[in-house]
Amino acid sequence: MTNLFYPKDRLQGWYVSMLLVSLGVHAVVLVLPLPQQSQQQSQPLQPEPKTVKITSLVAPQQSSTATRPVPPRKPVAQPVQSSVQPKQKQVAQTKTTERVQLPIQAIATPLSTPSPTRPATPTPSPNSNQVPAKQETTPTLQTAAPGSVTQLFGDLASRDRRSESSDISVTPNLFTNPDLFFELASLPAQPQLKPEILRATWIAAKTPTQVYVEILVVQGQSNNFQVSERGIYSEGTVYEVKQGENTWYFNLVPTRQEGTAIVVWKRDPSTLL
Repeated sequence: MTNLFYPKDRLQGWYVSMLLVSLGVHAVVLVLPLPQQSQQQSQPLQPEPKTVKITSLVAPQQSSTATRPVPPRKPVAQPVQSSVQPKQKQVAQTKTTERVQLPIQAIATPLSTPSPTRPATPTPSPNSNQVPAKQETTPTLQTAAPGSVTQLFGDLASRDRRSESSDISVTPNLFTNPDLFFELASLPAQPQLKPEILRATWIAAKTPTQVYVEILVVQGQSNNFQVSERGIYSEGTVYEVKQGENTWYFNLVPTRQEGTAIVVWKRDPSTLL
């Protein structure tokens, strides 16, 4: 149809002209809208500072609220309290210094205490003087009849001195029945033991059982004594003691004072009753 109305040369010229026009229009369109877009882009940026202004409007409200805490100026008095507190600390420090001084005095006192103890040491010296006084009683025991029995009583005497007994001699007031050991005629003036008695001694603060174990058993075994029980005489047990062909009878009698009287008989005293 185009061939019928327009020739080819005209069509080509028209296309070219239209291309040029379109290119020009496009160029103009591309050039002109750039400032408009920039303006449009810049325009939305303007309301953003408005939000900043809104925040700025909110800020003065905060400032108004900040003005309200004006009353907290009262804490100005707080440094006064802080100044008082260090005084208390100083007082506490002074107290601690005083406390430190007290133990120093306490330490000084015990140093003086050992000094008086030294003069107390010479006290045993009088005790040593009392020991020879007791040794003066030993000759009375050495006057006993000769034999192994007297040696045994010599050991008893020395043992009795070590136990610090008040008296080694036997007196009538020690027995509940003194007439069983002393002659009746001699009791008022000078008490004398019965002739059947070989030796008698008294051990203080010892029971008959203790005397039996410590003396008859222990010393009897060391001296080859044979000990056997026989009977009772004056509330005391009688023991038969043998050494070879010799025989003695030990009567262990509890006394009125705390102690035990050892009475050695020639024969069994239980047969005399």
